[in-house]
Parts: sequence; C-alpha cells; structure tokens
Amino acid sequence: MKRMLDTKIALVTGGNSGIGRASAILFAQEGAKVAITGRNAAEGGAVVAEIGASGGEAIFIQGDLTVAGAASAVIAQVVSTWGRLDCAFNNAGVSGGGLLLDAVDEAAFDRVIATNLKASFFCLKAEAAQMKARSGSILFNGSILAEIAQPGT
Repeated sequence: MKRMLDTKIALVTGGNSGIGRASAILFAQEGAKVAITGRNAAEGGAVVAEIGASGGEAIFIQGDLTVAGAASAVIAQVVSTWGRLDCAFNNAGVSGGGLLLDAVDEAAFDRVIATNLKASFFCLKAEAAQMKARSGSILFNGSILAEIAQPGT
C-alpha cells in the first residue's frame, strides 16, 4: 500500500521532542526520509533510533537555528545526504514562560523572538532556495505558549 509521503525527503525543526518528535515519527511512518534538527543530541538520537526501529530512515542534525547560516548548513546536509528537500515542518520554538508582560525582561523576549520568529525566517529562506527549482511544501507551527500575557487578561 502506497503511503502519503513515499519517496519524499522531509525536514522537521525541533524534531527531538513534543509536537516535532510526533511529527517526525508520523512523517517516517508515511514513508518520508526525515531529517530532524534540535539542540539536544540525546533526544534527537532517540527519535532517529525509534524511526529506524520501525523501518524508517532518519538523521539528526544538531544545531541552533537562531544563528545566521545554521539553517543553510542544515539544508545543505539534508541535500548532501538525500539529494533534495521536498517538505519542511518549521516547528522549533520556545515558550514565553507564561509570564505577565510586566515580568518579562529583554533577554526572555529576545529568546522567544530569536527562536520563534528569526529562526523560522532563516529556515524559510534556506528551504525556499532549495525548493525553488522544484515544488515543495513548507509548514509552520506556532503556539499560544509563546504568548506574553498582558496583566488582567
């Protein structure tokens, strides 16, 4: 029986835990070869092992996508490994900590913006450049957990 993603090459950012982990496993179950990025190599390796144990194929690429050039390096490694990129799920993100606006300092704000917005921009730019010559799909995930609450809301 043909699976939805047979022969596809997929990238899942933040694929080492949570929604990203579940998505990477599902992509592999549907037939995709999956590249997973994240900061935690032990978690990423565990996801790759789980995918491999169920007959799928995956690699883990450790990195910090908030750093300029990191997304391009990830895409280059995916293309070097499998020849192309067909699908990307930009899922890497961090929580705003559930803090009220008046309790958020600049460092916490910068961390959320760098991970949830800037890294997504870097990924989109690198993914689109790779997919320009052929069709592909780029998906984004966002979360209410990144919200910084206004006092009284």
